[in-house]
Amino acid sequence: MAKDRSLRLARAPDAPASAAGMALGVSVAVAGGAVRGLGRLQEFVGLGIGMAIGFALVIPAAPIALADLWRHPEADRT
Repeated sequence: MAKDRSLRLARAPDAPASAAGMALGVSVAVAGGAVRGLGRLQEFVGLGIGMAIGFALVIPAAPIALADLWRHPEADRT
């Protein structure tokens, strides 16, 4: 019985909260690594240039989000 239950939990087709939690966890981990790398970069190039690079990293987020919204027309766009 335990084996059957573990297989059912591993698939979790009707568990959007689990999927959202995994996506959030991965996103936070990637962002943490990026912040650490940006901090190291600021040590070498200086605070002003490092901040400019950090703010510029937001620029690719807009086309990525737009492409995601185009793939999912049912998403709320308000």
